[in-house]
Amino acid sequence: MATSMKLSLKATPTLDITSTRVAGDGEIAQPVGMTVMAVDGTDIIIVIDLTNMCVKSFYKKHGASRHSRLSLESNPLDLTKLQNNQVAVTLPILKQILIVNVKPELETLRAIETSKSYVGITFLPPSSLAASSQEPPCVDILDMNGTVKRTIGLGPFCNTFIMDSPNVLCTTKTGNILVSDGDSKRLVCLKPNGEKLFTYIDPDRTEKVLSTPDFDAQLRTTSISTGDILVTDFSLNRVFHLTESGEFVGDILTDLMYPIGICEDGDGRVYVLSGGIKVFTLVWK
Repeated sequence: MATSMKLSLKATPTLDITSTRVAGDGEIAQPVGMTVMAVDGTDIIIVIDLTNMCVKSFYKKHGASRHSRLSLESNPLDLTKLQNNQVAVTLPILKQILIVNVKPELETLRAIETSKSYVGITFLPPSSLAASSQEPPCVDILDMNGTVKRTIGLGPFCNTFIMDSPNVLCTTKTGNILVSDGDSKRLVCLKPNGEKLFTYIDPDRTEKVLSTPDFDAQLRTTSISTGDILVTDFSLNRVFHLTESGEFVGDILTDLMYPIGICEDGDGRVYVLSGGIKVFTLVWK
């Protein structure tokens, strides 16, 4: 159902984090994914850093800004929030999904060995994961031990709904899977059984960024409490708004520098990863 109201984002500068670089980083920080959770009443922002091979958490304790840093053995590419104050992080080079506990200090709980090099990941309540592979291009539904329960995108009809290079994933409010493709510059929404619900192709991206590398072309998404979808467009420096059914509503932020992540905390705040972390409040008109 198309939304009847337009969405805007009001800046909440008191919560902004100007840089995700922390002590222990040997390179310029390259954050590539983010999520937010509340632990014992404390809001915690969790970020993965590609070049520094780590997971970071940012939070406030006794009014002071704090952070935690967990070094990894390989480059992380995506993360998703789980239950019980945990996140799952993809390490495609190692063919692992790492489960990390957030206390808010970070600690490794276990590594799930996988048969494929998964790039994107998202949690499917109550107890499953969806993970994207590029070789072969597909989305797998996994249990929490990494066992593949279903593969979407392999078979004689895969070209009707699966993309060339599935990247990051997101679970919608209704439990469907949003898949971003780095090659075709489109979003596909799938049911966990593989049925395609919609494909979104932005004409601006088709015309302007057809030749950009996969990393630059990523569209990262979040599904907010209304079911509407917010999308960061790394190449065109903006955030735009889709309805739950994939209809374009409009741009809502256009003055960002290379936004590469977005999430909503369930309390009306939207976090955008753009160099640092910018925080906004949802406003409906």
